[in-house]
Amino acid sequence: MHEKFRIVPYREHPQYVSQALSFEAESFPKYIEEDAVWADISPHFYDEFADFQFFVVDETNHQLVGVCNCVPFNWSGDPDQLPSYHQMLTDALKDWRAGRQANTLSPVQAIINPVYRGQGVSQLIFAEAARLSRAQRMTSVMVAVRPTLKDQYPLVPIEEYARWRRSDGQLFDPWLRAQERIGSEMIKPVAASTVIEGAIADWERWTGMKFPASGEYWLPGGLSTLTIDLENNIGRHCEPHVWYRLSGDDA
Repeated sequence: MHEKFRIVPYREHPQYVSQALSFEAESFPKYIEEDAVWADISPHFYDEFADFQFFVVDETNHQLVGVCNCVPFNWSGDPDQLPSYHQMLTDALKDWRAGRQANTLSPVQAIINPVYRGQGVSQLIFAEAARLSRAQRMTSVMVAVRPTLKDQYPLVPIEEYARWRRSDGQLFDPWLRAQERIGSEMIKPVAASTVIEGAIADWERWTGMKFPASGEYWLPGGLSTLTIDLENNIGRHCEPHVWYRLSGDDA
């Protein structure tokens, strides 16, 4: 299955970046791209963190199959001390600039070309992340997973949703199921892993919706609801993630 796919480090083939960025724009809601923390950190993927970025390419036609953006960060190993997604990104850049050696690698974004989904590409990506962490003498690979189908159940707490299983015993969510299939360990869900705030006009522009009253709103593509506060002219959306530790990362 994987014979035709090849891992390509960013430094060797930077020409794939523009296509990778288009994948990103097509894969997430507009408000995710407008997140201030993400906007601040993501330009550093191909700068300070260039050694941690890679692509998957189809050798039969040289098409981009997938992209994985990783950042190094420090974690004590205590589940209670796992940061939110936002905090992890912020701390990663601070520690890097301060010269502090990281002990954990996090694939913060793994995107697969829809044409190639269901062909084992995710397993290939996470195996490469584990290999990269060992090459960098790190002890863990931690993934803050954004569940694929959670947007269909925005009112269900992530702690409950992450445990849902199908009648065949497998996890309900496809992306969580993929983690379990490769032997990754679920560490803990985080309800407010990414917190996105903006003025009402910003949210109307990002979503194409109108918000005539304060309250909770369904959000296109949102894993939870959007809280609108007209009096203070602010909308707040908390995205949940589920932390997984990849198998084989400490081998």
